[in-house]
Amino acid sequence: PVLKAYQTLLLENARFLAKCWGRGLFYFFQGSLWLGECSWNTPVTLLLAILLLLVGILNVLLVFGITPERAVKGFLEATKRCCS
Repeated sequence: PVLKAYQTLLLENARFLAKCWGRGLFYFFQGSLWLGECSWNTPVTLLLAILLLLVGILNVLLVFGITPERAVKGFLEATKRCCS
C-alpha cells in the first residue's frame, strides 16, 4: 500500500517518467550532470555518466521503434558490407 501511494504521487507530479521518451530525456539529463561533475581522476564516475547517457539515448530510440536487437543487426550488416 505504501509503495502504491508513492507510485501514484510520482505519476501525478512527474508524469513524463511514465513514458519512454520522458525517462530517456531524464536519464540523458542525469548523465550530462554527472559528466559535468566528474573528472578523469574518478573513472567510476565517468563510466556511470556515460552509461546514463547511453541508457537515455536507448530509451529515446525505443520511442522511434529502434530496438537494441534491430540496431545491433543493422550495425553488423553494415560492418559486413564495409569489410567484405
